Amino acid sequence: MIVYDRINFRSNSDILFDIELPGNRCMIGGNSSTGKSLFVNSLAFILDIQKSLPKPIPIKYPQLGKNIIIFNHKPADVKSICLLEKHLIIIDNADLYIADDIELAQHINCDVHNQYLIFSRTQSKLSTPLQFHGEFVVEGTTIRTKYHKKFGDWG
Repeated sequence: MIVYDRINFRSNSDILFDIELPGNRCMIGGNSSTGKSLFVNSLAFILDIQKSLPKPIPIKYPQLGKNIIIFNHKPADVKSICLLEKHLIIIDNADLYIADDIELAQHINCDVHNQYLIFSRTQSKLSTPLQFHGEFVVEGTTIRTKYHKKFGDWG
């Protein structure tokens, strides 16, 4: 299920994120300091502020955040993800815990009710279609996604 096809917002450090989400399981790889955690933390910051304001922050998608769940660490229980429907689930540092959690990896691989944006420094055990593996590309103060047809180890 595609919840978002694109996320576009400006961080508080004036970086524009223009992130394409072409499928229900997208994996972004790359070495340290390529913007993966910066994206997750900036989006979490905006979503937290939006919850506390009477008016949402003006961003390209006014509905952004209504159904976004962010995990910066391993979910305490796979059931917390299994109960969700029609959400964009963002997982940062996935290589640190999905590789060791077969139940979680299997659920994500089979889940047709949610969309996933997974960040990892190395390839994990998820079987995402090849066209949905990508990386961040920096163009001035804009960070965009670039998806690869050919996939290799992100090292």
